[in-house]
Amino acid sequence: MRIISITFVGFLLLSSVALGQDKSDKLAKLTKTLHEKIEKEKPGWIHRSITPMEGSKNVIIEQWESGDVTIKVAVTEYDAEGDAVFALKEFKTQLKTEENASAMNGKTDVRLIKDDLPELGDEGFSWDIRGAEAAAFRKGSFLVFVSIAQPLDRTDIWLSKEFAKYVSDVIPAP
Repeated sequence: MRIISITFVGFLLLSSVALGQDKSDKLAKLTKTLHEKIEKEKPGWIHRSITPMEGSKNVIIEQWESGDVTIKVAVTEYDAEGDAVFALKEFKTQLKTEENASAMNGKTDVRLIKDDLPELGDEGFSWDIRGAEAAAFRKGSFLVFVSIAQPLDRTDIWLSKEFAKYVSDVIPAP
């Protein structure tokens, strides 16, 4: 599963570096609205903004913690919806490639892409990262990744989906 986490981080960095620097007004407003939404829905959770890699553009990384659970939300806003469609498709293709590589190495039980999550936006799916369930979705020109950063062995999807729903709710309609 180490490859999966490296792929996820690499994908986020690659998609953000390709765009330039800073964040849009829409993304700044989204950050504020999302923080307010989760503060209302999940009182007591501690919020922390993570600084994206230097040189990235239109990327936010937000984190919420409660007890031993840490949820990480990464949002990238693309200049065009087609770019976000392409990026999500490429990410899904990479996961399928890793599934196939694992199968060729005798690990037939590796299934990285779990279920479709059409309720989150225009398209989305749950996937496996380090043995934990995560959610990825696109809504308009926004691409969102929600994962349970801690504990590493958390295998349920409901918490990732719950936070993904909060993000989907505050993303403006295209």
